[in-house]
Amino acid sequence: MKAYQLKITIKDSHPPIWRRVMVPAGISFNQLALILNETMGWSGGHMNCFEFASLGVEFMDLEETFEDDFSVFQDASAEIIDTYVEQVKSFTYTYDFGDDWRHQVAVEQILTDYPLNYPQVVKYKGDVLYEDCGGIYGMYELLDILKNKKHPQYGPMAAFAEDAVRYFDMEAVNEDLSSLCCVGDVRPPMSMEEIYEAYWAGEPLYTIQETGTGRMSGGQKSGEVIPFPGVSPASMAQQEDGLSEDMEDAIAFGENITLIQVIEMLKAKTDMTEQKILDILEIDDDHYAMLQQLKSIMDSHKT
Repeated sequence: MKAYQLKITIKDSHPPIWRRVMVPAGISFNQLALILNETMGWSGGHMNCFEFASLGVEFMDLEETFEDDFSVFQDASAEIIDTYVEQVKSFTYTYDFGDDWRHQVAVEQILTDYPLNYPQVVKYKGDVLYEDCGGIYGMYELLDILKNKKHPQYGPMAAFAEDAVRYFDMEAVNEDLSSLCCVGDVRPPMSMEEIYEAYWAGEPLYTIQETGTGRMSGGQKSGEVIPFPGVSPASMAQQEDGLSEDMEDAIAFGENITLIQVIEMLKAKTDMTEQKILDILEIDDDHYAMLQQLKSIMDSHKT
């Protein structure tokens, strides 16, 4: 069946905390949120949203909020991921608006012959994170406190962390994910609460009757394909063992060099501002600073 190979990385985690997961096509964004939460070890007790910056569209479970200012979001319960995922190199998943856990979700590969009909984690790095600890920086502060028994906050922080599961058990996670088989039964859009209730009851992933109300910036409809001028995804043939870290670093280096070339080409051949180009390519300030350093190295070798 058709599936997507996604790499989910916690933004600002050092060293990077990530999971590589195979996700069946044809599911809603709420169903994808369930898969990502299980993959990362989140309980699912907080709100979430998806952002496709280059497409100008965001998705959220609109049944979870009654606030008028959330009208900018499309309904995550009623939109299928395929059209959007296949147009970008990456997008952002945010879990828990208080702690603000931001995940960069890289679309590494689109498979037409995925042999399973349920999601599976194929590789990972890093432990399960502490939920409700104040986000990525709160977690690092917590870890520092736990290393020092003389710290004035050690007692309450140790009690907070005592019941938390830190070890990522890929085998156990995959066993849970294997219950999320994609079946052909069509159901009305399901809220996150309904999806979790079905998951806890051992029910499969139902096909969602899509409303087709999604819209992208510039008046584009959700069926129109926007070509992305980036790098073709690297081949991930070694699924069982994954790529070596050296190979992954080499791929990342090559992709960054190509991004430099793409940015320079767009600056030279279009009237877009540099910031507009960075927004379209979903490149943040830290990544761009690194690209500029690489460009300086390249330029020095040319001379």
